[in-house]
Amino acid sequence: MSETGNASRVRGQSCRGHNGRARRPAFARRLRRAKPAAPRRGRLARHGGKGHVRVFHIATWALILASACAAAAEEGAWRTYRGDTALRGATDLELPDRPALLWRYRAGAPIMETPVCDGTLLFVTTRDARVIALDLNGAEKWTAAPRPPPATNRTSAAESFEAPPACAAGLVLVCGAGGTVYALDAATGSERWRYDAGANIRSTANWEDDGNGKPGRVVILTQPDGALHCLATDTGRAVWNAPGAARTDGSIAVHRGRIVFGSCDSALHVVSLADGRETLAARLGDGHEIAAGVAVEGDRAFTGNRSGSLVCVDLASGKTLWVCEEGGGELFTTPAVRGDRVVFASGDGDVLCVAKDSGRAVWRLDANAAEAKSPVIAGAHVAAALDGTLHLLSLENGRELWSFEAGDRITAPAVVGGMILIGTDQGHVLAFGRRE
Repeated sequence: MSETGNASRVRGQSCRGHNGRARRPAFARRLRRAKPAAPRRGRLARHGGKGHVRVFHIATWALILASACAAAAEEGAWRTYRGDTALRGATDLELPDRPALLWRYRAGAPIMETPVCDGTLLFVTTRDARVIALDLNGAEKWTAAPRPPPATNRTSAAESFEAPPACAAGLVLVCGAGGTVYALDAATGSERWRYDAGANIRSTANWEDDGNGKPGRVVILTQPDGALHCLATDTGRAVWNAPGAARTDGSIAVHRGRIVFGSCDSALHVVSLADGRETLAARLGDGHEIAAGVAVEGDRAFTGNRSGSLVCVDLASGKTLWVCEEGGGELFTTPAVRGDRVVFASGDGDVLCVAKDSGRAVWRLDANAAEAKSPVIAGAHVAAALDGTLHLLSLENGRELWSFEAGDRITAPAVVGGMILIGTDQGHVLAFGRRE
């Protein structure tokens, strides 16, 4: 699965088919390259851009500020690894063209999942199964280390987190690899409740938003069979359980009373949040296994798949509206959707922007990264994590504005209150923004 969206997440058997990434032929890579213009660099960056931008069409382009349609995470919060419950990976908040490093927090263990924020506190999970809360200045507020109950099928008493955290209704939701869901008090880190889903979880926990920012139900997806568990937010008790049809490596989106996710049977599934009944299974065809999060806006879903294409599906009819085959390799990152554009990282390590209504290519950053994470749209910018380096691009034309080398591996970015946040394999949380 991806970050659930990160292409490096799955090990062993999965609908990804293999652990390596497809490489385009050398002659194709040469044809796509030209001497790039030197980007402006971050103060501590050790290298600049890795590629150049190809613009497929030049037309009058107006930036659509879509705050009214909730295409972005609420201001000051980034509640899932993609910002909102629909996994759109976008915000209206603007960023400086050349952000400065504002602060660094040292967790003491690798951070492999995107930080989340409830508007007041940031929450990260570490490789040694701790949950850490920070204020917006990087000061630690609390640390928790949930432990799973003893069980005969466990080989270790230690917990591990392979799913991104989420936060909602005063809770931090973290899912253990062994199937235990922990709801921690966001203010103190104390455990409010736990739930045993009975199988490995790699999807982010998600929830129903009642329109007032207070979710009524939490939804959990187990990886081996794609089963869904709907829980009461206040108690963690099961409201309903729904069996799955196939292994599911990606994360679930929740939007307008629907749960949307892809599976290893090359299908996009829509399930009613009210009762767990499946209302749609859109078949994409053999070789189109979905192993990342699905971004949802209105009645449209956007997702990549094993074939390397990005598809747009109508959630009412199940029809595929368009297919973009500009990417290479297996596409297991989650796209970002804002205004009239969709931005995604391809399986061959490039960043692409396409028109939301047609899938027609707008621009492409030829990065050829070994590991490309799910990008984020923030106002007129795109933040992308490529091979341990954070890049800031222009949403209009893909031109690289700034970069910062943070480590060998970094998380996909989050955007909170005008700051870009990432975690690193060196155990750091880094915050970038405008220095006052």
